[in-house]
Amino acid sequence: MKVASNGAFSLSWSAQTGKTYRVQSKDRLEAIDWTLVSELIAGGKTASVTNLPPTPTAQRYYRVLRLD
Repeated sequence: MKVASNGAFSLSWSAQTGKTYRVQSKDRLEAIDWTLVSELIAGGKTASVTNLPPTPTAQRYYRVLRLD
């Protein structure tokens, strides 16, 4: 993860060509629902990257979903 001076950051992960991904987040692990924070992201040869805005809270959890 790379963080910019304004608090925005880039999130990267291992990916597969031909697969599509989405990123979700939530502020507390105990929370049931995840919030969608990205559009559809095409998988690269070995990795995918998306830019995300600064978080409004001091702590946030993210997950990457692979859509088949």
